[in-house]
Amino acid sequence: MITIALVDKHPVTRIGLIALLKDNFNDILILESSCMTSFLKTNAKSDVTILGINPDSNAGNLRFLNKSGDENTFGPVIIYDEEPRPYLAISFLRAGVMGYLSKQNDEAELIECITDVLIGMRYVCKEILGINKNVSAFEKTTRLKENSNLTFHEYEIAQYICQGVNISEIAQIFDRKTSTISTIKMRILKKLKVNNILELRNLMLVNETGI
Repeated sequence: MITIALVDKHPVTRIGLIALLKDNFNDILILESSCMTSFLKTNAKSDVTILGINPDSNAGNLRFLNKSGDENTFGPVIIYDEEPRPYLAISFLRAGVMGYLSKQNDEAELIECITDVLIGMRYVCKEILGINKNVSAFEKTTRLKENSNLTFHEYEIAQYICQGVNISEIAQIFDRKTSTISTIKMRILKKLKVNNILELRNLMLVNETGI
């Protein structure tokens, strides 16, 4: 039996995914939760976890990727993003995610992704990957020179900064001191060789859209 955990804040999305999975897998147990924090509290174990996210996703749904030991609980992770974001896909792959696809992709591609991940293969949606390109090639050729040296944690914080979230609020989200977040912010600006938030926002936008 395959156990799949569905983690998405939208119940309608979970209902649709449950119906799709039951139509395509015969021997399956589906667990569902609105967030990773709630799922981990159940102490349930899954063979693969599908994590639905969007640009406003709570950082708590993502921070668990950097924790050691939890993988035995939630298995390999497939990120199910609201829209395809190439640089974010790269960040997730570096954080150990095995699959990345968009809610805009065809349902058959989700099944293909799950099937590949269950046998240990990484998967990135075709919309991002392109034609005749594997995941490793995608990582090597994607235009990320400006900010490829950010850690996953730094990239998360950079996203919040670009969205206009202030330092004290980011500190609360990550359960860190305000001074720590301020230090990380300065490190991000230094790494990316930008002088202010506007320049940071413009640089991040370039990497998200490929413009």
